[in-house]
Amino acid sequence: NDAAPPREIVDNFMEGAWVPVVKNNVFIHNVAGVHDVGRTRSSNGGAISCSTEARPVIENNMIICNQAKGRSDAGGVYSEDFSYPVIKGNWILGNISDDDGGGIYANHTGHALIEDNFIAGNWTLGNGVGGVRISKEGRASILDNIIVQNQTGGGVQSVDGYMVLKNNVIMDNKGNSSVKYTNLYNYFQPSVIEGNIIRDNEGKIIIETAYNGQVIIKDNNISNGEYSKDNYDKAVKLGNDKIEGRVVQTSFDVNTYKTIIETDKSLDDDKVVGRVLNIGDYWGVIIKVENKKLTVWGNVNWRSSDEKAFTIISNYKE
Repeated sequence: NDAAPPREIVDNFMEGAWVPVVKNNVFIHNVAGVHDVGRTRSSNGGAISCSTEARPVIENNMIICNQAKGRSDAGGVYSEDFSYPVIKGNWILGNISDDDGGGIYANHTGHALIEDNFIAGNWTLGNGVGGVRISKEGRASILDNIIVQNQTGGGVQSVDGYMVLKNNVIMDNKGNSSVKYTNLYNYFQPSVIEGNIIRDNEGKIIIETAYNGQVIIKDNNISNGEYSKDNYDKAVKLGNDKIEGRVVQTSFDVNTYKTIIETDKSLDDDKVVGRVLNIGDYWGVIIKVENKKLTVWGNVNWRSSDEKAFTIISNYKE
């Protein structure tokens, strides 16, 4: 084999070495730590785990309804130990972790680039943040994502880490905070929260710093007049309206690993293909429509066998 390209730091990012590409895949119903009855915290990353200087490009994947057990973190994508993943253009939906970061967790140094993803419906069993979590000197650039309807702990949380949080839509998340930033150290440059739409969440923005730590919070559209200095409060209507209906019956094909869902209403292919579907604890992406029938990846009944109501959520785009 040829030698790996040399490592070097360019604009505060590690470059060089091998760069694996994880693209155009479906990760669904994977469970890490199935037999971790000792609760070892060793099963991080229900779908993808990056460790020890890993630098993959994770792009255009469906990362749906995965789980990390054993008190572990990140039902979707986990990163630690000087890893520099590029996480771009994915659907990260309905993932569960026992501990923190239902969707994504950037931990223990390294720097994740999290860009242009749809992150929705994720949660943790311990009520930790459902969307994106950063901690223990982890770092992340979180840019141009849609982070909505996560079910616990809000949309984004950074604890003793560094983040650039810019131009995201952070709306309709459940939990006691929408965005939470906590830092007890004095050697990070100020984190940045800029140009985001942070509205209609259950919780508010929480900032907790020591040693005169600073966070730059500016040019955000924040509801309820929070952080009114350098920010603004303006009602917005993003995307298309949600569609609600009833499930008549479902049919799962084990060979294609898809479910056909018969509903009680006719649906327009142009309006719903590519949108996010929620039925109970199942979250997924509609990939085909035929009159009253929707096709999605995975076995819908694995999480929602008794649920008969469905919602096609807004795409939250301007």
